Amino acid sequence: MEDEGVAVLFLEVAGRTFGVESGQVETLRRKETVYPAQDGFPGLLGFLPMGEGLVPIIDLGARLGLRQTGENYRRLLVVTAPETAELAFLVDLVDGPTFVPWDRLSLLPEYLQGLQARPLVWGMAWRGEVLVPLLDLGQVVPIEEATALQEIVRGLQGGRYGGNDTA
Repeated sequence: MEDEGVAVLFLEVAGRTFGVESGQVETLRRKETVYPAQDGFPGLLGFLPMGEGLVPIIDLGARLGLRQTGENYRRLLVVTAPETAELAFLVDLVDGPTFVPWDRLSLLPEYLQGLQARPLVWGMAWRGEVLVPLLDLGQVVPIEEATALQEIVRGLQGGRYGGNDTA
């Protein structure tokens, strides 16, 4: 049992570090050509073409209420696994996956879980001597907004990624 734990990707966002369980991530992509966003969704940056479809790109820092500090780094896209959500999150840096044994992880206490509108942070992990919050990427965007984003994607795909030929 000593060799059991969780594979974690550490994300740097606006000068802060967060962890996500690596199974929530399908792939990492560099910021590439994206189709422009429509107004109305906080942190929506645009849409990433992947395969035959589009994936909404969300600024993770903006969704977490963080302001960008200092210079931007490489600006990577963390594309979630389909069972997590069909989203891509813009982050500054990604490190890992790193195996974190159970004795270096703590579940968030129930009373702190109850303070969250959605269970966004599920635990904490030690990364060296620093305690890092573990995010559930499936909770970053409320289900109502995720559903509305998927409706926009269906509309864009029905009209050659943008609904018109002027893009």
